[in-house]
Amino acid sequence: MVRNGIYAEYYGREYPVKLLPDGTCQLFSYDEADLYRGFRRKEDILFFGTDKRPVICQNVLLAKRLDDIFAVRSYVLYRGLPFAIEIDDDLNGEMFIVADGAANYDFNALGMIELDDGYRYGRWVAYSQVKIMEERKPSPQLAKTVHLLPFFAPQKHWFQKKKRSRKRKKILKV
Repeated sequence: MVRNGIYAEYYGREYPVKLLPDGTCQLFSYDEADLYRGFRRKEDILFFGTDKRPVICQNVLLAKRLDDIFAVRSYVLYRGLPFAIEIDDDLNGEMFIVADGAANYDFNALGMIELDDGYRYGRWVAYSQVKIMEERKPSPQLAKTVHLLPFFAPQKHWFQKKKRSRKRKKILKV
């Protein structure tokens, strides 16, 4: 399955997530069983992100309740070389893969066509010819936004004065 975007882990399951400005998160689910896990049914059908399945239910909760948040990017290995996915056609079982001219590939041997004046090359390939890979990056910026990782909080600097307790001052005066 090709996934791109921001995802969150909540009680051991991964969901697409939308970060809201008020510090809450909106989780989306395609599984009707999540209705028993506190999710609410959506009245309108929504296709979220790169997934082509309809969203059945959603849950809005505080970002602090999430287990983890991360960015996901899918790519493919075609003949052992990594390529970006431009178009994913589930119905025909094909995808359009692209690479830029900076990659040192023999594009003619790979059967790729020139797209942008020799800068980008692409080709339609079947799912059986490629291996879909997924890159997950824990995002410190996202984590800082939703207050998940305390070690990304601002640290005290050497020039900031430390507060001393009054008890110590009294002891020193005596």
